[in-house]
Amino acid sequence: MTVSLLPRRIAAATLAVLATLVPCLIQSSPAAAAGGGYVRLAHLVPDKIACDMYIQLHSVTGDVVKYLPSIKYGTISEYVMVPAGTYAVAMRKPGAPATDKPALSTSLTVADGKAYTVARMGAPDHADARIIEDDRTLPANGKAKLRVVQAAQRTLDVSVVDGPVIAKDVAFTTATAYHGIDPGTRTLRVQPAGGEATTLKTAVTAGSIYSLLVLEAADGRVSAAVLADARREGPVPRGGVETGAGGSTDPAGHQASTTLAMLLMLAGAAVVLVLIGGALVARRPSRAPVPRR
Repeated sequence: MTVSLLPRRIAAATLAVLATLVPCLIQSSPAAAAGGGYVRLAHLVPDKIACDMYIQLHSVTGDVVKYLPSIKYGTISEYVMVPAGTYAVAMRKPGAPATDKPALSTSLTVADGKAYTVARMGAPDHADARIIEDDRTLPANGKAKLRVVQAAQRTLDVSVVDGPVIAKDVAFTTATAYHGIDPGTRTLRVQPAGGEATTLKTAVTAGSIYSLLVLEAADGRVSAAVLADARREGPVPRGGVETGAGGSTDPAGHQASTTLAMLLMLAGAAVVLVLIGGALVARRPSRAPVPRR
């Protein structure tokens, strides 16, 4: 190789490295490029039937994004982050392959920045696949937000003891609007029509969002649990009843670290090539001037 060709060879090598790494950088963060939302799965039918739940890509690939094996009434998973797009949600008998025809199914279109609870919901003899949109807009002015997800077969009222009414006459299979609530330790009262009330003490954090899940106990009374739909201290909504199955995955964090690593690799490769080129050019012998005759 002649010395005069070195700068052009180095430039070509740099471009080759860029051509290799840039596509990898783009592919490493599909959620960031396409936008992402959050989905969790729930079994809210008051029966003894367990089921498997899947979130599958609504495409020829049929990739399973989230799978909950053999979950029972009252189970709500934590959120999984997925790129914006359309998904098929399938509910099957425990152990059934993902290729089997589902007992219940629905289609879910995930919008950028939105969150959803997809549930098996309704009476035992008339269960449906339901989509509940969750509100991730964090409250301001030192408040928290709370709503009711009603999975008990009755009508009921929910209020804060020594505080405001959250919702009245909440029907079975209803998800109410979110209601502002003061932070601190709060006691929530669930009063079914014509039945015995139940209370639940919970810690409420300013700027966070909660769902009060009301269930039907085996003895006919109601029980309740608080889920964190989103917390002020983090961008990814977390939550799930303790009896729920599975934990959430957060591809955003992994993709961010992957993207940073690729950027560092890209910058490092370019710097090394430029330094090598500069050193070789600096060592190039100078030509003596040709005397004129």
